[in-house]
Amino acid sequence: MSETDKLKETVEKLSEHEIQKIKLLKEISRLTEDAELAKINEMPLLYRMEIQKALDEYGENEIASKIVT
Repeated sequence: MSETDKLKETVEKLSEHEIQKIKLLKEISRLTEDAELAKINEMPLLYRMEIQKALDEYGENEIASKIVT
């Protein structure tokens, strides 16, 4: 396999990873909309931080700002 083919394969893997990440961010956003903010804020800090980070990355800054970290 040539270096170019290896590079293409690696880029394809990265693209697949990014697509999966976007799907997960979308799912977190959807689940957060359905959940009560008070219940989210009762979760352990690590979960709240990750949810907040995911919402920020997905562009849901208003909801993210309401999560206590």
